[in-house]
Amino acid sequence: MISKLGFEGHIVSYENEDATTFTIDKAIPVDIILSETLQCGLVKEQQVPITLNLLNQVPKNTILIPEMLALDVCLLNLKAYENRTETTPETDYCIVLDRLIEINNTSNIEFQLDNTTTETKILSEKEITVLPKEATQFETLVLITRMTIFGDNKIKINESGLTVPIIIQVFNNQTTEKKFKISYKIDSEPGYVIHW
Repeated sequence: MISKLGFEGHIVSYENEDATTFTIDKAIPVDIILSETLQCGLVKEQQVPITLNLLNQVPKNTILIPEMLALDVCLLNLKAYENRTETTPETDYCIVLDRLIEINNTSNIEFQLDNTTTETKILSEKEITVLPKEATQFETLVLITRMTIFGDNKIKINESGLTVPIIIQVFNNQTTEKKFKISYKIDSEPGYVIHW
């Protein structure tokens, strides 16, 4: 693919290493970090630890692709979501309750990882409250993976298997507020954990 795109003259080296612990040769200038090691919900794959490890070794102006990844905790009106069109505003079928985690080219400052340990590390934890009036109209608790590839190029909800909403729970006739904690962890199998 590199040669088909005509980029072979711009590649200094190819490495087949564990990118969560890989050390970049300081003599080689790095302009772009490109890592596509992710799944919907930022689970199982090592995208987050790879990105944080590599960002710690490059100048702050290094281009990161994907430029931004995030996990939003949302309430979805499932019927409105299924009947949406390309012009339907997201707010017509989705309420964002909180952003669990966001990874961009400055995330290594906020999230410090020790890549010499295999212990589980909690990068982010949020306490979420679902109110009955919200759950009446937006009945489905979901996680939505947000992706900005670069600049204005985004993968919107359900444009890819990576951005399909992950259904956590459907609230039926909820009359009291519901609280839970959700965290994002890094270990041999990164992902989110919910505590009801």
